[in-house]
Formats: sequence, C-alpha cells, structure tokens
Amino acid sequence: MADVILLTQGTGGDLYPFVQIGNTLKGRGHNVTLIANLEGATGYNGIDFVPIYPDGRVAGSDRFTPRNERITDRMLDPSLILENFQICKRIHAYISERCDRDNTVVISHENSVAVGQTVAEMLGHPYVMAFTAPYFVMKMPINAETFNAESNILNRFRAELNLPPVLDWGSWLRRPICKIGLWPEWFAPNDPDWMFEVSPVGFVWNREIEIGEIPEEVKGLLADGDPPVLITHGTSEPENSKFFSTGVEACAILGRNVILITPYDDVAPNYTSARILRYKYLPFASLLPYMGTIIHHGGIGTLYQSMAAGIPQMALTYGYDRPDNGARIQRLGIGKSLPPFRWKPEIVAEAMRSLMTPDVQTRCRDLSLRATSMTEASSTVCDIIAPLLG
Repeated sequence: MADVILLTQGTGGDLYPFVQIGNTLKGRGHNVTLIANLEGATGYNGIDFVPIYPDGRVAGSDRFTPRNERITDRMLDPSLILENFQICKRIHAYISERCDRDNTVVISHENSVAVGQTVAEMLGHPYVMAFTAPYFVMKMPINAETFNAESNILNRFRAELNLPPVLDWGSWLRRPICKIGLWPEWFAPNDPDWMFEVSPVGFVWNREIEIGEIPEEVKGLLADGDPPVLITHGTSEPENSKFFSTGVEACAILGRNVILITPYDDVAPNYTSARILRYKYLPFASLLPYMGTIIHHGGIGTLYQSMAAGIPQMALTYGYDRPDNGARIQRLGIGKSLPPFRWKPEIVAEAMRSLMTPDVQTRCRDLSLRATSMTEASSTVCDIIAPLLG
C-alpha cells in the first residue's frame, strides 16, 4: 500500500479526472490525498481533501483568474511565485507528517507542475505529470521559457527549500518518470513537435456521478417538437459576456427550445420564454442523450461527455485549452468551433444548421461507441504508475 498525493487546480474538467483516478487508487488499497482549489473534492470513497491555498479558500470556477489576464503574466508575477513556494512548504509538511517517506508518489496536473514537481524533489519521491488536454502538452515550451525568464527568482526560493539551482528549466520539466495524457490516442496522437511523448490512456470520467432525475418541466420540453439545444459553460464562468446571449439568439433563429445551465446568476440572460429553461445544475449523463445539439465553451470535460452522448457540438471557444479542443472536434467531423470575433447569432445558427444533418449525427453515434467502449482509463493510469507504488 502506498500514499498517493494528487494535485490539481482549475475547473471541473481539471478536478473530476483526478477524483476518478483517486477513487481507483483507493479501491486498490492505497491512501489517497487530493489537494485542489475546488469544492466538490470531498466525499469520494474516503479520499482526503486538502485545500491548495494557505487561507483554505476554494471555488467552483476559475474566478481567481482576473478577466483578460494572460497566464504568462501571472506566472511571471513574483508574488505568485512566492505563493507557490509557500504552498510547496505546506504540502511538504503535510506529506512529511502523514505519509510513508519511502512509499509516496506525487501526481499533478500540468497547471500545478511548479508545486508538484518541486515537492516531489524536496522529498525524493517519484513524480508523475498528468495532462487533461493536449493543449497543456503543447504549451510546455512556453512554461520552460517563462521559468527561464525568471530563473533568478525561482532559484532564490529553491535555495530556501535546500534545493540546487536549475540551469535549464526545459530539462527540469522533462524529468517526470511518467507523463500521462488523459485522452485516447485517436483524439490526439503524440506530435513530433511536442517537448516529449505522453502515454494516452483515454478520457477519465465517472458516468455514474452524472446520472440523476430529470425535472418534469424538462421532460415536457423534450416532448415539445425537435430535441432542444443545451447551452452550458461547464463549471466555469464565461469571461466573454456574449457567450450565453449569442447562443440563445442563435437558437431563436433556428426555432429550437433551449436548456441553459450555469451556476452563475450574473452571466445568465434574463429571458422569459416558455422555450427557455435555465438551471444551475442538471445531471449531464442523464440529460445529454436527449439533446439535439450542445453549445459549450470547449472545455475538455464537457467535450468528452457530449462525445459519449453522441450529439453534435457547437464550441464557442475563448482561452486556455478550449480553442485547441474545439479544433479537434471539428477535425473529427462531430462539431464546429468559433472564436469570439465570430460570435454572432446568425453565424452560430448557420454553423449549427450544418451540424443537424444525418451524416454528422451518424459520425457522432459512431464516435460515441468508440469512446464508451474503451477500457476504464483510470485503471490504465493506475497500471502505468503501479511500478512506482511499491
């Protein structure tokens, strides 16, 4: 039995795969601790939850990222670097007090590599880097350039942690023993331009946690004409205020009923119409198969749940991994992707109209069978790291 530390931050698409991996590891008899910034990370099969931030703040979205702020600006901010190294000290203390010094593995999302890999280095434990979407592998050279640009600051803090200086941060980022891609190879095979190869295992998710009862008024809308369109920005808040309004107006052009899902009241259009139902949450695994189309933000979690349901996808993408995810569903022939400057109701409506064809629906069904027939991806992750678990 080993102690496994899972580290991630971000939105639901960054959290839920780690929860599922943790569940599988727990089922194999290992002690699992999830360190994250999101609520909902507790109560899963005895996994321990530790908030990543010193003040214990948690969130259900990426609201901690200021609007229109570039990620590289945040990474170069000395105060953020200092906060990351303070987090390193906290996690180091936690692991030292509670975990088996000779049998602990640290697994982190790419977005937490600065903390995860440093902590593993401090303790001399194996480190595994997991990527929830191909974009995060693609941006590794940018991470290396960013770290090299602030090497003096980073190495000053490393000295305080009794770690040697890093002269080449690209080489440092290549160190993890295992590098795992949480998607199937047919979705994103290894690219020669990537900094290193990853082991693609398939989409990691647990359909059971997204099964639930559908409200009666939704059932009534399902029985009213053509299948409705689901509009959602996943667990995150849109940074572009046009996301929901454009989607709703496009559906009005097409004469389609709408189910709009977002937990954030301040971004949801205040429409009063019998053709629009708005909810803060509905169980996607139960709802999606009844949808005609989905308009979403391109988040990887929403993408693969829609793919498993076999429905066409209209991705209105802005920032992070979303444009690359949207481009991939477009190349697969199961959706369309539009950047913000094309978020106009008539353009979105025309793109959706091109998805409502028998050929696209057939491709969606075929790919759904391919996605859902895969072996359990979280078990594959556990098999890959098994040699590190003692």
